[in-house]
Amino acid sequence: MLSVQFFKHEETSTSFKLKPPELFWEYGIVLDWQSNPAIDSELIKELEMRFIPEIRDRLWPKKGAPLIESVLKLVKKEFKNNHPTVSLQLNPQVNSMSHPLVMNTSDFVALPPQKPTYSLEAFVYRIMALLMMRYTVDHCQKLEQTSPLIEKYQSEGPAVTNRLFPFALIQYAYKKNDRIQELNERIQEAVTPAVKRAWEIIRTEGQQFIKEIQDNEAFIENNITTAEYK
Repeated sequence: MLSVQFFKHEETSTSFKLKPPELFWEYGIVLDWQSNPAIDSELIKELEMRFIPEIRDRLWPKKGAPLIESVLKLVKKEFKNNHPTVSLQLNPQVNSMSHPLVMNTSDFVALPPQKPTYSLEAFVYRIMALLMMRYTVDHCQKLEQTSPLIEKYQSEGPAVTNRLFPFALIQYAYKKNDRIQELNERIQEAVTPAVKRAWEIIRTEGQQFIKEIQDNEAFIENNITTAEYK
């Protein structure tokens, strides 16, 4: 049996060519129409005129994009949708979700003299979590079906196991950017039992989840670049 290895040229395989997603931030008015009581028009103005420009022009490029770039360099794959729209909601009854990309901002936007419940750093973390949920749907679905680690924690239920690979990537990115203390502060703010439990697992086994991702990507890469002839 003859085995032929096709080596990629270094210039074409390096991860610096990977493009992080360009996020489009908008006020998602439709779901806010359902709010009872109605959303204060001044609060909407605060979101559109101050909060969105602050996130778009300063906070995300400085604090969010470097986290995403660390993940892309690790996995060496872009998001399948590299131009997602982030729909920002003020209706406190609307849940944040990754598909479609909806973020509840009721805890982050307030009218003076009131202050937001959570910090802008917490906002970055939550957007990162939603994006990593999308990213693992893009690239880790098959791995999740065969992962020994996912199997190990299967009894925890999907609310926990669905977060394990995303949280492992989040932890990796914060560590890579020397911001682990910042991440620890965000974890301390968690209130959902499934989120708390998922972080307990990742704090112990996060590196093992990352290794599974790396091993899986190496296997895929080998299958792509190796041809065997009998």
